[in-house]
Amino acid sequence: MWLTLASIFMLFAGLVAAYAFALDKQKGWHPVHMPPQLWASTAALGISSMLFQAARYALRRGKLPRYRKLLNATIATAALFFLFQTWAWRDLSAQGVYMKGNPHGSMWFAFTGFHAAHAAGGLLAMFLLLPGARRLRAEDGEPPLRRHRNLAMVTAMYWHFMGVLWVALFGLLHMWNQL
Repeated sequence: MWLTLASIFMLFAGLVAAYAFALDKQKGWHPVHMPPQLWASTAALGISSMLFQAARYALRRGKLPRYRKLLNATIATAALFFLFQTWAWRDLSAQGVYMKGNPHGSMWFAFTGFHAAHAAGGLLAMFLLLPGARRLRAEDGEPPLRRHRNLAMVTAMYWHFMGVLWVALFGLLHMWNQL
């Protein structure tokens, strides 16, 4: 997992460096009006991370019904993140911002699109936790619980990384848009 996260970090570090270089060299770029839905998507991603932590806490305590409810709530708020991102892309398109024509727009779509693709992997991993969560029974003993806890831990590590990465990207996009 650490290698996966490091490679994702390097991808986005490269994108940030390329954009910073291009931003410094180009004149006459038109800033993009930041869609307000991006604030809502950021909140949804943060809430989903908090819910996932609460779910993992319930799992560690053996409170399986609570874990299942919190895992479902995590998935629902994660889905809201994607809904708000899609709405933001539509807002950008309504502003006349596309991948072509405005380098700021290209980077907005690239950053949010690449992040959404990676975050979709985290959402898929959460969906894959669901069948195991439904099968878990306290009377089955510690080994199945331990395996599931490990899967939930790795999934949470990835999901939280996506959250931190999004906050960093969103902050950079917001800052660069003010230049």
